[in-house]
Amino acid sequence: MPKAMPSAQMSRQKANGEPTGPADLLRLSVIAYTPSVSMAVPMNSV
Repeated sequence: MPKAMPSAQMSRQKANGEPTGPADLLRLSVIAYTPSVSMAVPMNSV
């Protein structure tokens, strides 16, 4: 499931004609990791 999100984002960017550069890859990694981080934080605090 986490693998599908970055690839979907990349295919959408290519469809929009946006360049895929280091900044885009960084943003994609943040987008990919954000759900797991937000899921882990409440579990650790409980």
